[in-house]
Amino acid sequence: MLKTKTYKSFIFCVLFFLALTQVHAQSSDPPITDMDDIFTDYVKDITAAAALTGSIGLAWSKQYIGPFIQRPSHWGIGISVGTVTLKMNNIEKMAAAILGVDLSRSFADKQILPSYVAEMRVGGNSRRRLDFGIKGGFLPVVPILFKNGLDYNFLHYGFDVRYGLLHEYKHTPDLGIGIEVDRVKGGLTNDSQGEIEYIRGAETSSLTYDTWSINAKAGVSKTFFYPSITIFANLKIGISLSKSGYKFDGSSLQILENDGAGGTVFNNIHQKSKSQLEKSGEYLSDIFGTGKFTVTPESISCILDKNVFNLNTTEGVSFNFYNGCVLQFTFMFDFTHLEYGGSISFRYQR
Repeated sequence: MLKTKTYKSFIFCVLFFLALTQVHAQSSDPPITDMDDIFTDYVKDITAAAALTGSIGLAWSKQYIGPFIQRPSHWGIGISVGTVTLKMNNIEKMAAAILGVDLSRSFADKQILPSYVAEMRVGGNSRRRLDFGIKGGFLPVVPILFKNGLDYNFLHYGFDVRYGLLHEYKHTPDLGIGIEVDRVKGGLTNDSQGEIEYIRGAETSSLTYDTWSINAKAGVSKTFFYPSITIFANLKIGISLSKSGYKFDGSSLQILENDGAGGTVFNNIHQKSKSQLEKSGEYLSDIFGTGKFTVTPESISCILDKNVFNLNTTEGVSFNFYNGCVLQFTFMFDFTHLEYGGSISFRYQR
């Protein structure tokens, strides 16, 4: 049986360290329950924020832009920049454990998760009243300006198809339905490692998220002082499929394992065979209790699958201020997770 030492510095770490110091290294030992709870809540929070982030872009005020195959053809191109709220409590605990940084002094209880996308929409034909939109944006690894030594990155892309049910005329609004698919992926990376007991030797550590969202949507819009001001509202309902977790990278990674003689020893993973690496992943999955560990010669990662239900709205106003140049302000609210956000869009639309 493994007897671990209790470090004084663990007093200042997040709650699950208190559990880590008392579990045994044998696979038959109970899982680290505090890690289980914090990791699960972290994935739930980041998935909710990433799902709402998918609403940035393609929320065009008009429910149908008109047919492309006619003169003049109907299409548009632009950019949307926005943020959504993100609960920080569990992220701070995970950052302390995995990244070895204290975010509590730099961030409020709720922080923003930013994103931007370039977007384009083209109309279909006049008989089917369809239009099609695509969007995409990315941010390579860049430092976060909060004196924590963290790097942040994200990737966001998606597409939608809309069908115009009712064309605006006098006192009647535009009505439309559609389906939208989005992927939001990103993470935080640090050039150090938290004091996680069974793993050491990481050169970099990361918190990651990767969320696919599939939503059906319905919308209404009405233009006033044509064509200057359009108000709109959209309802989206669907599901988000997330694979989020954490990862350690390095050429000298070690795992605390049984030595075969009743004791324990840190073993270098780069010296292990493929079958031994698979067993090490199963061993860590049993110890930590939540998520699936994958061990390679130069990395250790843990991923938890999480599916969440989405029910959110996007509403706002757009201004066609000069010959097809549109400035739009959008507010977003997630009823299932009580997150919210907003975006500003600029596009040329004809």
